[in-house]
Amino acid sequence: MATVTCIADDVYRLTSAAMKMTSGDILNCSMVFLVVNEGKPALIDTIPVIVKDPILDAIRGLGYDPANISDMIPTHIHLDAHAGTVSQRP
Repeated sequence: MATVTCIADDVYRLTSAAMKMTSGDILNCSMVFLVVNEGKPALIDTIPVIVKDPILDAIRGLGYDPANISDMIPTHIHLDAHAGTVSQRP
């Protein structure tokens, strides 16, 4: 499950924890931003494959089809996250 936070008009922070340890520590936490411009959703940053489904479900929950994501904008290099870029496209 991903947490969705509206941080501005048409700008959402999507956060997903891949695995929560019994100690409460999060093994892998990922955050991306969904920005909607003229009805077209775009993602800022990408996510590891392990948290793909909760993030895509969150996008659907906001009423957008992940297949219609117009752009993916990476802000920095993380091999674990960018390896999931291709798999984010349905």
